[in-house]
Amino acid sequence: MAETQEQSAFFKNTFSYKLIYVFAIADDAHSGSVKVGDTKLDTDLTQDRLQPNCKELNQAALERIRSYTKTAAVSVTLLHTEIAIRTIQKKDGSWNTESFRDYDVHRVLLNSGIKKKTFNGENLGTNGFAATTSRR
Repeated sequence: MAETQEQSAFFKNTFSYKLIYVFAIADDAHSGSVKVGDTKLDTDLTQDRLQPNCKELNQAALERIRSYTKTAAVSVTLLHTEIAIRTIQKKDGSWNTESFRDYDVHRVLLNSGIKKKTFNGENLGTNGFAATTSRR
């Protein structure tokens, strides 16, 4: 019996990944700061095919960024995207792979001495950090 298009789509392998992105807003008010966020990517690609800054990750990040900056009429520069997965060793010696969120990255930045970006003396938003945007 031939498979219908609907059945084929239903049985397609799809993975859902968290990804972390870093971007800058190109205006004077945001100079010297970057924003770190996360979003989700649904794809049929396995994680080994989703290398940092690949087309699929960049597209997912830009879609998310545009969803909340579109009406602000700001220009953004995407600096980095990467799958948000870490492998940790459990107490029993086995290994576990788990995703992490942008607020986990925020905590690492704060613990590393990187300050949150303030605007006119106020801490606005949760994902802006004082940093340069130079690329190596």
